[in-house]
Amino acid sequence: MADDDRKTSKNFNDAEKADEGLLTNNEGSYLFAPRWDDPLPHQYSKLDQDVLYQKGNLLEQWTITFDNSDGGPAVPGRYEQAIVKVRFSEAFQEIIEFEVELNSVPVYNDRQGKDIIVTWKMYDGF
Repeated sequence: MADDDRKTSKNFNDAEKADEGLLTNNEGSYLFAPRWDDPLPHQYSKLDQDVLYQKGNLLEQWTITFDNSDGGPAVPGRYEQAIVKVRFSEAFQEIIEFEVELNSVPVYNDRQGKDIIVTWKMYDGF
């Protein structure tokens, strides 16, 4: 078994993670290893019901925020926070642009890898 395969197929304890260089701060790349016994999706953060709508001459934009901090202190990597910008232009009727910005993925509590997937549902009359 190759070293890379061994690293992704084993559950490390904290000492082994440190030896393999897997215990790091919240910046940089992650080893995504979701729990095998919890395969169903979970909602990322909490939707803020106040959606900002902006309209210009050529473009419309909706800014949607997700934040589960509930006004807590700003601690890097502790909260799930995201900004989603949805853009539409009459000039390109068949195209809708989605821009998703995520804060760091919080793994400090459970040390469990997380796989982030963004999905959309379109309804008539969007």
